[in-house]
Parts: sequence; structure tokens; C-alpha cells
Amino acid sequence: MLGPEDPRDVIYTKDWLRTPSTDQSSRRSPHPSRTIRRRLAEGHLGSQRPLPVLPLTATHRHFRLEWCHARGNWTAAEWNQVVFSDESRFNLSSDDNRVRVWRPHGECLNLAFALQRHTAPTAGVMVWGAIAYNTRSPLVLICGTIIAQQYVHDILQPHVLPLMQRLSEAIFQQNNARPHTERVSQDCLCTVTTLPWPARSPDLSPIKPICDNLGRRVGHPTSFNELEARLQRI
Repeated sequence: MLGPEDPRDVIYTKDWLRTPSTDQSSRRSPHPSRTIRRRLAEGHLGSQRPLPVLPLTATHRHFRLEWCHARGNWTAAEWNQVVFSDESRFNLSSDDNRVRVWRPHGECLNLAFALQRHTAPTAGVMVWGAIAYNTRSPLVLICGTIIAQQYVHDILQPHVLPLMQRLSEAIFQQNNARPHTERVSQDCLCTVTTLPWPARSPDLSPIKPICDNLGRRVGHPTSFNELEARLQRI
């Protein structure tokens, strides 16, 4: 924050970097918000939206770290055998609440500048897909809330099993969503090698940024039919 006696001084503290906006900070400072913004710019801090992240407990962090350590020495050839899969929801409207933070360049993954929020159902379409080295599955549009039987009938049997049979020594990755972990789904995958996955770890999968890219390519459809049509054209 700005020093109370000399407004030309900028004092950077851990709490200041976590401040979500200069407007909130200026209400706690004797200096005008314009002065605060100028000093922030001089310190090479830019106004950015905080990165949404899932809240992690100590247990989550432990198993994430354990998972990474166990595979830290994998070669590119070993990772090329993994088929990464995910469901992603594409909404008609954005959840953007216009919250912004001031942060240095290259610090978007710093939790000090992130906005933790839980996922919540909103109007949109759920899509499943999978990627592997030099290949991918088709996008599968999911009607309604997916359950284990639907996951087996609409995704595992027609898409995952044939893909795994085509790829020699392939390893299938899926997260720990309930339809994935129920007995009927596990039985369907009994002949498939699967990759253990730590809870709340979408950022560890390379398919996550692809889903984000799809969201940008879809744009801003105004109806469900238009949203589905755009997804099917990708």
C-alpha cells in the first residue's frame, strides 16, 4: 500500500497483492484511488480477473503431490499412451462477476490472485470427449444429468472401448465423478488399464485447456439449438 506519510512510496505486502480491487483498497487508504492505480502501474501490476480454482484441503494436496511424484519420471512415450477424458459444460451465459485483481505478469496460477469457487449447475449442455497422442474421440453431447448406466451405454461402450482397442498398451484416464466410479462403469472397464486420478485435479489433465479453447470457439450462442449445432461442427 502507499505509505501514509509519503504518497510517492509504494510498499508491497502479501495482503496488498491479495486485494481484489483498488476501489476496496482505496477505502482503507488515505490516498486517492487514482494515485493507487498509478503506483500499481509503476510497479508493473496489471488489473486481471482472478483465476477460478477449486478449494483444496490438506488431503487433496497430499494425494495430488503423491500422484505427481509417482509419475515425475515418466517419459514422453509413456505419457503418449494415456487417453485423457473429461466432461465439460458449455453454458449459454457466463458466470463472470467482473471481479478483477492486480497481479504481476505470469502469476495467474498464484493462489494469492485466484478466486476460489465451487462448481454449480447452470443452464447449458454437457459434452464428453477424449484425447490421446495423435488422435481423439468425437464430441458426445449428453442429454440431462449423466448417470452410470448412461455413461456406459452412450460413452464407454461406443467410444472408449473401441478407442482403447485401437491403441496398443493405452491407459485410460477419467476423473472421480460418481458415474465413473460406480460398479457398472468399473465392470465395463475391467479389460482396460486405467490411470488413478487424485480428486479435484482437473488442472493436471491436458484436456482441460482444450475444453477452455472449445468454449472460446463456441462463442456466444443465443439458444440451446445454436449451442449444440456449434459444438457438433467442431
